[in-house]
Amino acid sequence: MSDQDAKTLEFIREEMGKFRVDMENIDKATVRIAGSTSRIIRVVLMLLGGLSLYLVYLVFSMASHMAIMLTHLGSMYEQFGIMSDDMLMITRSVENIGGNITGMPSIAKNMNDMSTDMLEMVNSVESINYEMFRMENSTGSISANTGEMAFRFLNLNRAVHRIGYNVNQIGKPFP
Repeated sequence: MSDQDAKTLEFIREEMGKFRVDMENIDKATVRIAGSTSRIIRVVLMLLGGLSLYLVYLVFSMASHMAIMLTHLGSMYEQFGIMSDDMLMITRSVENIGGNITGMPSIAKNMNDMSTDMLEMVNSVESINYEMFRMENSTGSISANTGEMAFRFLNLNRAVHRIGYNVNQIGKPFP
């Protein structure tokens, strides 16, 4: 082997040694980057899992509020039915009063008939008074249910805003 070949061989050996050191350094850096990337991916997946659980909670909360509102709507419907029945009774009582008043001209002929008609009128007015009292109670109950429903709508509105905010946050790209 000539001197030139020995020098060339020595130069190649040195360059290969440098190349090997450079490759080992690159390998170490790659391992560090892969570890950091794995940690970042785990943290992001945990955050997405936590946010998903929170969204499930918000949807459940919204469904609960909707169920309560439906219950109140059913109660209000029943109260309207009771009010309708009360109005029918009031109408009948007013018609009875009208029928009882028609007997007034016969008062001159018969004072006894007048006494009977007046008693029937008193009973009809008491019936009207009773039905008005029931209707007033029904109206109060409807008012309370309407207030409760307004409160539920407010809570539902807040829950929907929170869901919208969280969906917007999830939809943003990662920095």
